[in-house]
Amino acid sequence: MEYPQLITTTRAELEEFLSGAIPQNQAYLQLLLEAMRYSVLGGGKRLRGIITITVCRLLGGDDVNSFPVASAIEMIHAYSLVHDDLPAMDNDDYRRGKLSTHKKYGEDIGILAGDALLTHAFWIIAAQTKDKTIVPQLIEDVALLSGIGGMVAGQINDIASENTEISLEKLNYIHRNKTGALIALSSKCGAVCAKASSSRIEALNLFGEKIGLAFQIMDDILDVTSTSEKMGKAVGKDNDKGKNTYPKFLGIEKSRQRAEDLISEAKELIVDIPNSGFLTYLADYVVNREN
Repeated sequence: MEYPQLITTTRAELEEFLSGAIPQNQAYLQLLLEAMRYSVLGGGKRLRGIITITVCRLLGGDDVNSFPVASAIEMIHAYSLVHDDLPAMDNDDYRRGKLSTHKKYGEDIGILAGDALLTHAFWIIAAQTKDKTIVPQLIEDVALLSGIGGMVAGQINDIASENTEISLEKLNYIHRNKTGALIALSSKCGAVCAKASSSRIEALNLFGEKIGLAFQIMDDILDVTSTSEKMGKAVGKDNDKGKNTYPKFLGIEKSRQRAEDLISEAKELIVDIPNSGFLTYLADYVVNREN
């Protein structure tokens, strides 16, 4: 199967699992469940979940272990976007080419939908992972890297650094955590699901860190060079909000080169994995994407 088709097929498999993971028409919860489903099933690249599934499959693991955590990571990513779009945060009216959750359902429902997605993600891992022996490690990693050891740590520093001069070192910290942490988590969890060796798990965690940082650098570039139509959301907001970005520090071309260098370094970490061509393709996709 060609790699673009493999992305489409894996995404469809993941979408089906995600849809089944969030109930429908449950008594007294219809509005909440509708808002949750709107937030998480409304499109998206599914890069994080696809990486988890792909890594697990490449290392000989089972889908019954990778799909729950892949779905959980996608739910956590969706919750972060719902909350990011709120007026108190980035104040975005559109996400993925449609109304953001709080614009469609109201701020109160948007907050609760995000809260529910975050907590439901952990239930999915605990309840639906087939091999219960790996659940503690998955819970530990997901809790740390989606919270104060990763995504939320990056977000708070991103907000606190607006309209403030910071070092490139701190910008790296923000990017590695705000965006990179969930992508590193995706790669690491795929290896955990396959019960890989500790050295393999660490290498794939580092692989994810590098492509995660490259992903955020490309987001910075696209916010300057792309259009709202392609991105499905407003562009140019980084500059409007006084965000610290790679283009601001290095310019467009040097930023793009840094992203490409990170991808090259990431690919070196997986050269000894048999049949890793699709994972290499996913790494290249990070710097070649248009949205």
